[in-house]
Amino acid sequence: MSKNELKKLQQQLISASDSNLLATTVHLADQYLALSPGSVRAIIDKAHALAGLSRFEESLSAYQAAIEALPEGQSPDAIYGEIGNLYRGKGDFAQANIYYQKQIESDPDDATGYLFLGTLQLQQGDVNAAQETLLSADKCSSGCLEELKLALGNTMRAKGDYEQAAAYYTEALQLSPGDALAKASLKDVRQAKG
Repeated sequence: MSKNELKKLQQQLISASDSNLLATTVHLADQYLALSPGSVRAIIDKAHALAGLSRFEESLSAYQAAIEALPEGQSPDAIYGEIGNLYRGKGDFAQANIYYQKQIESDPDDATGYLFLGTLQLQQGDVNAAQETLLSADKCSSGCLEELKLALGNTMRAKGDYEQAAAYYTEALQLSPGDALAKASLKDVRQAKG
């Protein structure tokens, strides 16, 4: 296969993955990996699609392969987060917690691991732990900062502190002005405050 054909296959794979065409993504990833077996991006795309198809064991194996294929010195933190999401999707919250902790330990300055862990804690009804985890991420310089503010707002809303929730939703909207969920949540707490 020529370099141009490989590039075209890569673009098809990215497009299928971005469009959430799960079966197509697995098929194209297999084709691409047959030609370029060390492609971390293709392995991750395949793993993500397999998880979406509820093929959890195959997905977990693919994520482990992606970790092994990482170049020397590159952090596996994002892959740990994906594995955590995989376990969360299966309903195995204890394992999800373990992988979110690994993500945080791999890159403590990235808010994403804290966000995943904090929203898991909130989902499980542990509002105080969620608040503590999310506030730990509030000083991070990278990651999903607008989603972090939204999650902090959700946590404060769950605690009944609508004033603080409104402040976090406002910060989320400053970072992402078009966020419909933040707008609706802000409207909700403003109406609840009276």
